[in-house]
Amino acid sequence: MRPRVIVLGAGASSSYEDSPTGVRPPLAKEIFSAFHSLSISRNRFVLIGYIINYTRDTRGIDSIDFGAWDEDVELLLTEIDEKVQLLAQQQKTGKGNAETFSDLVKVQGAYNQLIFMFTSIFNEIQNGPVSIPYAILASELTSEDTLITFNWDALMDRALLSTNRWFPNDGYCIKPEYIFNDGWWEPPKFDYLKGGPKYIKLHGSTNWLMPYHGINLTTGELFTFNAYAMDKLYVFLKATHPYETYLNEQCA
Repeated sequence: MRPRVIVLGAGASSSYEDSPTGVRPPLAKEIFSAFHSLSISRNRFVLIGYIINYTRDTRGIDSIDFGAWDEDVELLLTEIDEKVQLLAQQQKTGKGNAETFSDLVKVQGAYNQLIFMFTSIFNEIQNGPVSIPYAILASELTSEDTLITFNWDALMDRALLSTNRWFPNDGYCIKPEYIFNDGWWEPPKFDYLKGGPKYIKLHGSTNWLMPYHGINLTTGELFTFNAYAMDKLYVFLKATHPYETYLNEQCA
């Protein structure tokens, strides 16, 4: 059999209807309505204030109407990211002022909250049974095949894992530093079977972890809140009981 390349577009996961939440994985224009359909939208610890303020100030969207807003969220994130980079550069080169600092606080806050909101939405929705269509596809793939996706969710990852021929220690074509599987383990310690496809997630994944980082609002420089480099990848596989953070050093 000749090697195959399978590309999963943004809507590939949207047909998943087995989520215990009763909500399907949203497309780009459905993010905010999906968020307000989930219980996390009523959790006061899920912060979205910077997002609401940004859309109010730039779109005139009243906070009451925020849940029905249907702008393409990928375009919104790109817009906010570009503003973060522009304002950070002004701070870095000494061209910033009090207004620049205030604007950077707002857009960086909106950016961070959007990322956490995306992750929360998909993590809530994907915690159901393995997707049957994805499981059928996964069972047909071989080590000669390459699977490319633009999706953040881990529905396809779980389907691949269920075949016992794919494992995240090398299945993503990126070697993680550690994998959480009811405890932190170095990837070489896993016993796994070969035979699964190469799996490339171009936009990242909700189960990929990295040291929390941000922009110093005064200097515009990138920084992390601990000693770990920003290019280190950690993968969350599963937890069947409460767990502590990595090496008890990263505070949740």
